[in-house]
Parts: sequence; structure tokens; C-alpha cells
Amino acid sequence: MQAWLAIHRLNRSQMGKKLDFVHGSYTQWVINRAPTYGMPYPLTRVPSSLTPTPSPPILFETKEEFQYQLIEMTRERDTWRMRH
Repeated sequence: MQAWLAIHRLNRSQMGKKLDFVHGSYTQWVINRAPTYGMPYPLTRVPSSLTPTPSPPILFETKEEFQYQLIEMTRERDTWRMRH
């Protein structure tokens, strides 16, 4: 009970930068600890080194074709924003 009263909350500036990936050493630590806590399933590991390759840039023949595609993509984006 006393431990719950001694909790100090941190604000975002105190917590540091949020990362979008998990280090391999942490993943390995979790895999090694899973049997200790009786996890009933095997933990599948996703290789963090595999990142999807970016799609190649879209090349346009003319400026008008580029402007047309830009307008179409803007309309599509706005449509999705209205739905959500």
C-alpha cells in the first residue's frame, strides 16, 4: 500500500524520446525470460533488421501529369480524413 503512495509520475519531457523499434538485446532477453514465467506459447521473433524497402519514386512524363496526380492524391487524402 505504501509503495503505491510513493509513485512519482513523470511528464513527457522527463521520459525522453520515444523510439519506434525494439533493440535485439531486449527481444532476446524477453525470449530467454518467457519460460521462467510459464508463457504457454513460443514467442515468435521478428527480425528487427528487416525493414521494408521504399518504393521507387514515381516519374512523370510531363508537368501536367504530375499536377493531375497530385490533385488526385490530395482528393483521396481528404476523403480518408473525412471518413475518420
